[in-house]
Amino acid sequence: AVVSTQSTGDQFLKNSFCNDHTFKQAICSEFEHFLNLNPKSPEYLSLFIDDKLKKGTKGLTEQDIERVLDQSIVLFKFLVDKDVFERYYKQHLAKRLLNHRSVSDDAEKNMISKLK
Repeated sequence: AVVSTQSTGDQFLKNSFCNDHTFKQAICSEFEHFLNLNPKSPEYLSLFIDDKLKKGTKGLTEQDIERVLDQSIVLFKFLVDKDVFERYYKQHLAKRLLNHRSVSDDAEKNMISKLK
């Protein structure tokens, strides 16, 4: 839901304000504020990514997973507590790898490179 809210904001900005820089800054600032209102946002984002990178994701192709992970990176950029996200992400990554629950090694490597 948060991913679609951010995407809707981007479309609104492009269609209604011709990508005006001032409006873009205002929308980004408010979205960042909204995303960080809940102190558990870093954990929830990590859990969302964990869910998408686990084996057995129903009906998702590699392209679907890639698109969702790209959208997750957009949200990650708005997080204030990136260190908290990193701690949760490392825990989830370790569990996926140790339990052989990862959808693919390539997807894991790709996500890690996107986070850098």
